[in-house]
Amino acid sequence: MRIFRDGERPQEPYVVTIGNFDGMHRGHQALIREAEKLGADRGLPTLAITFDPHPSLVLKGPRSRFLLSPLDLKLYYLESMGVSATAVMPFTPAFASLPPEDFLDEILVGEFHAQAVVVGYNFTFGKGGRGTVAQLAAWGQARQIPVVVAPPFLDEAHQEPISSSRVRRLLGEGNMEAARELLGHPFSVSGVVVQGDQRGRTLGVPTFNVVPPVVQAMPPYGVYAGMVSIGGERLMAVASWGVRPTFEGGHPLLEVHALASVGFGHYGQQLRFDWLHRLRGEVQFAGADELVRQMHRDIEDARRWLQSARDLLDQNLL
Repeated sequence: MRIFRDGERPQEPYVVTIGNFDGMHRGHQALIREAEKLGADRGLPTLAITFDPHPSLVLKGPRSRFLLSPLDLKLYYLESMGVSATAVMPFTPAFASLPPEDFLDEILVGEFHAQAVVVGYNFTFGKGGRGTVAQLAAWGQARQIPVVVAPPFLDEAHQEPISSSRVRRLLGEGNMEAARELLGHPFSVSGVVVQGDQRGRTLGVPTFNVVPPVVQAMPPYGVYAGMVSIGGERLMAVASWGVRPTFEGGHPLLEVHALASVGFGHYGQQLRFDWLHRLRGEVQFAGADELVRQMHRDIEDARRWLQSARDLLDQNLL
């Protein structure tokens, strides 16, 4: 997938879809499939326009634990969906103040050569979000540029539109199964392995340590079963997310223990953990011995749960 950023722009025409794509939930996936279908019908590649930072972080101010997918994960999802190219637009106060008409004429056509546009039903654009899908459709009709407005994508259980806000709420409850149903893939955290205090290795349970981005939404502190991807391998794993209260705490850290031997080190390598099931909350133990006994119980609980859910183990991100 080609990525346009830092002012770089394409020379060729595209079918363009626009969105934050935070979490790449099933509604986003349906939108991209619609754009790819239209592109295939017209013999055109698909370009996704997305924004960094997330518009909400500019318009409403910085927030921690908000994004389902920071930019690197979002780009991974878009590439996994088969998008030909992605443009990362810096969302600045100046960009936010652009009149809706200028966004259509100067950005969509002038910069990105849009030959067709696919957006969601609740898409807005331009200063104050004044641009609507009705305005976009009328603009497209006047210029003979097809505009497709995708309807809400409803979940089967509640018949409600799937949204990033709903996923964030479920994630905050630690309901990884329900969040996965809306996402259509596991919630994931990606980061670089950093060196910790090596206490896990000393206790006989070595871990990969990752500091998730402060802006990324996270489930409650606790222990989770999931899958870890590192060094070209994807393995069953158990992860502890929290501040390690048994050892006087510290900054929040994700500690991932693979249930198969992968050796020590891997510092500086990229790791992804796919969260599948919450095993328990974070607990302060009386000492290291009690913690070690619980860690081994967690490992066995994770192994049993993962083996009982083998249909999920081969489910990659998308």
